Order: sequence, then structure tokens, then C-alpha cells
Amino acid sequence: MAISHLSSGQVCPLLPSSVAIDNLQSIALFKDPHLEVIRMILPVGKSIPPHHVRGAMTIQCLIGEVLSKTDQQEQVLRTGDLQYLAGGVEHQLHANQDSALLVTICLLS
Repeated sequence: MAISHLSSGQVCPLLPSSVAIDNLQSIALFKDPHLEVIRMILPVGKSIPPHHVRGAMTIQCLIGEVLSKTDQQEQVLRTGDLQYLAGGVEHQLHANQDSALLVTICLLS
């Protein structure tokens, strides 16, 4: 079953208080021609392999702790931290704790 995206003006909880993080799924909240927003759930120990996207992006740690690696640096993102990555920057993620991220990607034509 496909998960429907948010419509303009619609509100959704990023981390519902009644649901444990280990019961949440990663979902694309919405996508339009210029922007995609994803709630990414990473259980402790899970990694996202090296990859890149064409457009600029941000990774916001909503809860937990994630190691973010690029060719240039390693950064630990903790609850409340935001990281900006320019378009084309190869990066990878590793969850040091059960984590929820808000990933925003600028889509290029």
C-alpha cells in the first residue's frame, strides 16, 4: 500500500508521542518538483551507505545520535542538530542510537 504524501496546508506529527521510535517507519512526507522532505528512522547500528544527491540538502536530527561522514569530515548529529550539505557531496550515515531524522532535499531539474 502506498503512503500518501502531505497535501498543501496539511499537518502531521513528525514523532507521534503515542508511538515508540522503533515502531515508526521512514517515509517521504512530501515531494514536489523542487523539494522532497523525508522522515528517516535509523535504528541503532543501521548505516546508510555512501551516496549523493544533486541538490543541496539538510539533515536534522529530531531524536537520537547519528554519525555523518563526508570526504571532508565526520560530524556527530545529536537531537536538535542540523547539518547542511551542498549538492553532489557524497555522504553516509550511521546511527549511534535509535534515531529519527528530517531530511530535506532541493530537487534539481
